[in-house]
Amino acid sequence: MATSITPDKARVMIEEVAKKKDFSKEFKQLTKASPDVEKVLIEVLHATTKRWEERWFCAITLGKRKTETARKALLKAAQDQLFIVRQAAVQGLSYFDDLDTIKSIRHALGDTAMVVRSEAVDAITKRNDKDAISLLEKELYAKHNYQKGRSVWIRPQIVHAFGKLGDPEALSILMRSLKDKDEQVVEQSCKSLQTLAMKNQWEYPVHTKDCAAAWDRWYENRNK
Repeated sequence: MATSITPDKARVMIEEVAKKKDFSKEFKQLTKASPDVEKVLIEVLHATTKRWEERWFCAITLGKRKTETARKALLKAAQDQLFIVRQAAVQGLSYFDDLDTIKSIRHALGDTAMVVRSEAVDAITKRNDKDAISLLEKELYAKHNYQKGRSVWIRPQIVHAFGKLGDPEALSILMRSLKDKDEQVVEQSCKSLQTLAMKNQWEYPVHTKDCAAAWDRWYENRNK
């Protein structure tokens, strides 16, 4: 049942919530509020003159509302000029599973802002979008995920996604990332290989200090 929050009250709540660290109460109230309140959420989300905190909050709230109007508003916000709004829009879109939404999330993998790309990786994992594996592989080695030739934090996150998605197609990708120059990528590759093996009910190497060598032997024996 919708709460009795009026649109005017919603505006005040949105302004105040942007100043708080804990807005769980307001979040729940506005998620369940009337369609008139949803119009306010959309209005604030698209208002470039509003504080980014307000717009961010509205995007997250609209995602949880899961309505068609909210979905359309978030698809538009995913193209916003402000990267933090795009990031929140992708997070909001992760609650939907229609084709347009999935396309928008995949498109965000190539965003200029790493926080948006990172959110897209999480959204793909959340939606269990196994068809995006080839895109994730491309993103793992994309130039914008290196700074001055050094790997950045999103790369282990992508490797983690391969394990969570659990698709056997990721096996060869993880065997390649197992030889990466980034130690964090290698470490996560070992963990994701174990996750992948468990999801597919494969036997896998017991934990050793040199996990990369253990998985190499496992892979070699598997391909015999």
